[in-house]
Amino acid sequence: DAEDADVAVQALDAVVGERIYRQHCVVCHGEKGDGLPPLGQNLVPRPRDFTKASPSVSDKDLAQVIARGSPGTAMAPWLGVLSSEDIRRVVLFIRQAFQRGS
Repeated sequence: DAEDADVAVQALDAVVGERIYRQHCVVCHGEKGDGLPPLGQNLVPRPRDFTKASPSVSDKDLAQVIARGSPGTAMAPWLGVLSSEDIRRVVLFIRQAFQRGS
């Protein structure tokens, strides 16, 4: 049914999001999403720790930071490298992998 199809699409989107995260994001944000890999520890300010979810940061807010970057940090804009759909998939992966139960 339609609900099962939606669940399957969301699961596939999360898998694609994980692949993108591992290709582009892990170097700064880390395997665990904590912002503590060797490179991340040396950046000022440090990369966002996705394991410390903030209810005030919506999916839209997170997607905008990925798309546009964050001035005054090492977070570069990814829109153009990643499509809007891929950015949405990365946000989905971040929420599922690092922020469960938050």
